[in-house]
Amino acid sequence: MEGNLTTMGEVEETSTSTSTSKIEKPTNDEVGHESILSLHA
Repeated sequence: MEGNLTTMGEVEETSTSTSTSKIEKPTNDEVGHESILSLHA
């Protein structure tokens, strides 16, 4: 998502290498928060 703010060329580079790392980390955090919320709920 943040990569879209950069130029097209940079977006392509980030989408290939950075996107994978950035996407995996946020998703894991979100899943963790969701699991915690479900436990509290």
